[in-house]
Amino acid sequence: MSDRGPAEHWEAMAYEHVAPVIQGVTEAAADLSPQDRAVVAAFLRRVVGVYDGATGR
Repeated sequence: MSDRGPAEHWEAMAYEHVAPVIQGVTEAAADLSPQDRAVVAAFLRRVVGVYDGATGR
C-alpha cells in the first residue's frame, strides 16, 4: 500500500463505478446532432443553475 493509505483504494473504486457512466454519456453525446447537443447543453446549464440556486452557490 502506498503512503496515501486507504484513499488510494477508494479513488480506484470510485473510478471503476464512474468510468462506465462517463463512457456511456460520451457515446450517447456522439450520437447527437450539433443542434441536439446545443439543446442538451442549454438544458444542463439551467439544471446546474437550479442546483446552484438551491444550494446557495
